[in-house]
Amino acid sequence: MNKLEKMNDEHHAETFSSKILKWFNQHGRTHLPWQQQITPYRVWVSEIMLQQTQVSTVIPYFLKFMSAFPVLEALAGASIDDVLFYWSGLGYYSRARNLHLAAQKLQTLYPNELPKEVEQWVQLPGIGLSTAGAIVSISFDLPAIVLDGNIKRVLIRHFLLPGYPEQAALKKQLYSIAATLLPQLNGRNYSQAMMDLGAMICTKREPKCTECPIQTNCQAYIQHLQTQYPMVKPKKPIPKLSAKWLILLNKHHEILIQKVIDLKLWNQLWVFPEWPADKTMKDMRIQCQVNTLLILKKLPVFRHHFTHFSLDIEPIFAFTEDQLSKIEQNQQWDSTQWRWVSLNQPIHLGMPLPVKKLWVQLVQTDLSSIRHQAIKEAIQ
Repeated sequence: MNKLEKMNDEHHAETFSSKILKWFNQHGRTHLPWQQQITPYRVWVSEIMLQQTQVSTVIPYFLKFMSAFPVLEALAGASIDDVLFYWSGLGYYSRARNLHLAAQKLQTLYPNELPKEVEQWVQLPGIGLSTAGAIVSISFDLPAIVLDGNIKRVLIRHFLLPGYPEQAALKKQLYSIAATLLPQLNGRNYSQAMMDLGAMICTKREPKCTECPIQTNCQAYIQHLQTQYPMVKPKKPIPKLSAKWLILLNKHHEILIQKVIDLKLWNQLWVFPEWPADKTMKDMRIQCQVNTLLILKKLPVFRHHFTHFSLDIEPIFAFTEDQLSKIEQNQQWDSTQWRWVSLNQPIHLGMPLPVKKLWVQLVQTDLSSIRHQAIKEAIQ
């Protein structure tokens, strides 16, 4: 009997889906913020936030985001700076940019009611088949296939499927199996149950197999291979990159920041000007449009980890003697890409996490004292 025949045989008794649903009714999560007052908009936002991010991390961001943008119209009408501000720290910022763009398209295409078909959702930026399936099944309680990382792990172990989860052939096989298992009723609870089972029971490490409602037929459990499935693709060494950031302070206790434009990493977010190795002090002074630039101190290097590389960041603290900012001095100053921002006032702009962390440190640091000490040491 092959794996699919085993699966169909299981349906003749207490079906796979009925076991999952029974377990969910007793143990599943029903208290999550997006499970309250369910609307397609709230479900969609939560599903985008949950991509590659743990539930515990998402919850405070979701609540803050919903407070700022409670309905689709609010999100569609917001500026990208506002959207990225409320997303700051959650990472994978293309999700926020796609969410904003998709909101505008949804408002145009479906002004009265958000779509109920998976095919309509996948036409929007940042939404694949699995995310679309989750939106449709949870929002409208309809049968739709969801294959997030947790569900893939459950199915791979249950049917002992070889290969890496990201391989196209295995994805196709998983989709076929998921379609066969999909119940025609209770779409919302079934999707949530499968995700919960992977997150709470069939975990990546140390799965709680004795608590699993489908362990009787789980091939990985039967053969004691839970820890070997899903197979893990050997990882390549993670490249280590480095960067220097210019922390430029003026007489008004303002820091210069720059908006990233058209780069894949941190696009539309506000960062400190980067000081490449091939740039001189004169180059940076011209780039930042200041007449004077005094290097005061190199701050401790810190490391930030990305998915595919790590970045060692060396902040360079500097001061400009310019009386007025270039916004006031130079009509060519692009205030949409450059800003002097006061350390004494809350900042309402989207910043990546390492910038945000460094900004908090700057706010808590007596920069004037550092400046005076550095100048004193230079004179001596």
